[in-house]
Amino acid sequence: MNIMKEQLKSLNLDENEELYLYKFSLYSGDMARIEAWQNCGFPPQDEIRRAQLEGIGRRLQGFCLTFSRLPTSRRRFDEVVKELEEEAKWQSNSSGAGSDIGTAV
Repeated sequence: MNIMKEQLKSLNLDENEELYLYKFSLYSGDMARIEAWQNCGFPPQDEIRRAQLEGIGRRLQGFCLTFSRLPTSRRRFDEVVKELEEEAKWQSNSSGAGSDIGTAV
């Protein structure tokens, strides 16, 4: 996990890329759900940069899947996912983006 943290720091993400990575990781690459939530996180125009972000997103998903199989952590994992969804809804409402996340969830 620390290696992934350092890789994310080294990418020096701008706000748009960070929002795209957030959506991609949260929705497991499901493009229909990603496009339904309009939070200004559009995929980067540079294909290499996009592939880097999607690769890190897939590794995060794999890490979470492996971690969530542990019986004691599964409950905590579900709580974290709920917290992330609530935070995303709160940010969506505070930025005036509407309730687009509700249709994506």
